Amino acid sequence: MVKLWNTLTGECFKTFQALKSVISIAFSPNGQFLASGGLDRTVRLWHIHTGSCKVTLKGHTNWIRSIAFSADGHFLASSGDEATIRLWDLNSEQCLKTFQHESIGVPSIALSPNDEILASGGFDNTIRLWDVSSGKCLKILQGHTQWITSVIFSPDGNTIASSSGDGTIKFWDIKTGNCVKTLRDRPYERMNITGVKGLTSAEIATLKALGAVEDEA
Repeated sequence: MVKLWNTLTGECFKTFQALKSVISIAFSPNGQFLASGGLDRTVRLWHIHTGSCKVTLKGHTNWIRSIAFSADGHFLASSGDEATIRLWDLNSEQCLKTFQHESIGVPSIALSPNDEILASGGFDNTIRLWDVSSGKCLKILQGHTQWITSVIFSPDGNTIASSSGDGTIKFWDIKTGNCVKTLRDRPYERMNITGVKGLTSAEIATLKALGAVEDEA
């Protein structure tokens, strides 16, 4: 089930009844449609005003975890718990192209602002950049130590931000493929102060939360 909420009143004004649980949703650029994907392995395109399902795209063999519209709203990319990423033509309702991430799954995808590059983040801890026209992999970005939870392009399309199960957010230069910055939600994760004496239980708890102290086995 998918619900639309009025942000001013806090009220739900529309409900879309999907067949199974929905994992990913995305608005079309013109705001007229909502795409959903989930456990039924299909991408559904819902008309915002009528609540009816306009299109059902079939082809995935496993759960769908991520959906991304092109800037003009004519195309849509989808990925999930399989190696295949699909690019759909919403007018013909056909799959135009597939990209193989070579991972057991691709939990996150994003299209660049000019729709020329597709970024995919996989369970193999890598981000791959694809040329949308040719379908070729341009670069493989490596640096995360756990699976990629989300990828997003900067508005100018020159940078990608990625988040991971390793607790970091990385910023990548599109042209070079280099990581230019890393943010950590556990900034002291690489610091081990287990041997420090005289800490209170509250201080130890805080340091554990910051990753500076390992829990005893």
